[in-house]
Amino acid sequence: MYKYDLWKNLNHMFIGLFSLGIILGSTFMPITPENDMLAARQRTQPIYQAETGYLNPSVIREMNRLKRIRSVRKEDYEKHRPYTDYMVSALEDPRTKRLREMDNSLALLLAIAQRESGAKHYNEKGSVIRNPAYGAIGIMQVIPPTGKDICGMSEEDLKDSKKNVLCGALVLSKYLEDCRGNIEGALALYNGGYHVGCNGKHYLVKSYVAGVTNSALSFRN
Repeated sequence: MYKYDLWKNLNHMFIGLFSLGIILGSTFMPITPENDMLAARQRTQPIYQAETGYLNPSVIREMNRLKRIRSVRKEDYEKHRPYTDYMVSALEDPRTKRLREMDNSLALLLAIAQRESGAKHYNEKGSVIRNPAYGAIGIMQVIPPTGKDICGMSEEDLKDSKKNVLCGALVLSKYLEDCRGNIEGALALYNGGYHVGCNGKHYLVKSYVAGVTNSALSFRN
């Protein structure tokens, strides 16, 4: 009984200190629309739920979302909106768990979009960007067979920018699983498909992997 009470007290002490850290951290945050929204949510949904003894999951999700947004430089995030907003939403999808676990997940998605399409979904004429050689569609340049097999999306779905970004995130997350967490291997698959393998050694594939990796580093905050 004594050990149980001691553990329980220590657990509550940890939660209290963690909650205090979140409160103090949010108090000194820069004033932005996202932070205003978080503050409003904290007023209506307390961080610590006394009845359960656990942290409020909705507030913690919001904190994690803001952390992802701040993982890239503010000027890059703002420059590429609304696509960066779509990327954050895609990383909240349960199916992108493997990708979401990476600290630089948002920067990676933005770097892939930059490499594939110049981070644009539409061309100068207002049409959805499409690669005539491979039929790849949109900002993430997803080819229809991959969109169907991995994302369950049709060509029409891929023409929607938000769905296109989600599919790109799902594809990269799937390739991370296939390559056992090796990001270079996942990027090689994203560029060349399964026939190049996780150890894609073709010089064009290597150039792609290096380019995306360097861009992701430049986007990180």
